[in-house]
Amino acid sequence: MSKREEYNLEFTKKVINGRIYHGCDRNLPPNELTYLCGFLEALHDIEIQALIGEIEAAENEEYYEEYPQSEGYEHYDIQIDIPNFLIGSAGTSQASIPLDDMRSLLIEWRDFKKS
Repeated sequence: MSKREEYNLEFTKKVINGRIYHGCDRNLPPNELTYLCGFLEALHDIEIQALIGEIEAAENEEYYEEYPQSEGYEHYDIQIDIPNFLIGSAGTSQASIPLDDMRSLLIEWRDFKKS
C-alpha cells in the first residue's frame, strides 16, 4: 500500500487549455490532514526536492531547517519537529505526520507529477 493510499489521498491530473494541472484530494471529513493536499499542490518541483533533503538530514541527525520557508508554500506553517513533520495554517491546529511518511508522500507526489 502506498503512503497516499494510507493517508486516503487521491492524486489527479487534468489538462485544461493544453496545460497540465496536478491535484490532490482527500475524500474524508475535514481534519488537520486536509492541509496536506493544499500544501502538496502548492509545492514547486525544486521545493519538493528541498523538503525531501531537509527531512533526510533531520532523520540522519545532520543540520536541517526546523522551519523551512518558501514563497510557494508561504500560506502554510510547517515545522520539522523530530520525529514529525507539522503542517497547518496560521491560527489552526497542525497535522502531525511522521517524517518518514512525509518523505514518502513527497516522493510519491514528485513521481506522480513527473509521470
